Amino acid sequence: MADYDKNLKHSDLKIVGDSGSNGGVFNKVNIVGNAEINGDIDCLTFKCTGTAEIDGSLTSNVFKTTGDVITKGSLRGGEVNLTGNLNIRGSLTVTKAQLNGEIQIEEGIAGDEIGIYGNCTVKGDCQVEHFRLKGAAQVDGMLNAERVEMKLLGLSRARRSLEVIFGSSRILRGDGCPC
Repeated sequence: MADYDKNLKHSDLKIVGDSGSNGGVFNKVNIVGNAEINGDIDCLTFKCTGTAEIDGSLTSNVFKTTGDVITKGSLRGGEVNLTGNLNIRGSLTVTKAQLNGEIQIEEGIAGDEIGIYGNCTVKGDCQVEHFRLKGAAQVDGMLNAERVEMKLLGLSRARRSLEVIFGSSRILRGDGCPC
């Protein structure tokens, strides 16, 4: 987290209903309803039940959302849990993520452990240690992982290649048969 200084006391941002903020550095961000953020957000925890549109990047140690999140920049974090729709116009860089729903990432994914349950579209490369997918994925770049587990439940593709480095892969079609 680039801007967050643990030695400083940061305020919390709470949005209930339909409102907005100019962004900034916060301890906790909690959104219940619809929020429009006009700038970057840097926080320890980001929780959203509803819709958050961020005109910038989001950096958070803990990210938990039920609903829709749109960022015009990147999403960086430690632990990311989402149920809903995620649209990132930048990249996704996380330690651990569980993404349930419709996921669209313009640039690419980097991380240790990524679990996607639903439909995912990535315009760039996907480089992770452990990649799990139950659903469908379209990766325009390369999918590079040490361990890959996929249960394909729709049209999926990696435009450039699927590369497993010194690891294992297990890819199943929706009926449970190996591809």
